[in-house]
Amino acid sequence: MKNLIAHLVHLVILLTVNSAYGQSSNIIRQDISPEVFQHKLKHTPHPQLIDVRTAEEYSEGHIKGALNIDVNKPDCISGFSKLNKRQAVFVYCLAGKRGEKATDILQSLGFREIYNMKGGIQEWINEKKPIEY
Repeated sequence: MKNLIAHLVHLVILLTVNSAYGQSSNIIRQDISPEVFQHKLKHTPHPQLIDVRTAEEYSEGHIKGALNIDVNKPDCISGFSKLNKRQAVFVYCLAGKRGEKATDILQSLGFREIYNMKGGIQEWINEKKPIEY
């Protein structure tokens, strides 16, 4: 009987570990170059493109179709919560740091596929990629 209980406990522990591992392995979180960002954005069904800079920075130029959610405002979580957690989220800021902060928040909210553009919109512009005002 003790052996049976020991085996059952062992089985439960293995299933719990495997379940937790399987969940974490389903998360895609990548910092990608503007080139890859643009390609993935174009080829992803229903992408959610988020500019996490201030409204003033956004008005100075942004990627077409981007929704502005300022990651440094207290209500950013409310904005992120309106997004679809089952669809890919593409995040960018000015140079990359706020994008990293946003991906942390998005992951904590349960988003499973998050891409942050390395170098932010500065690098996007340096690579002569289109912006709108």
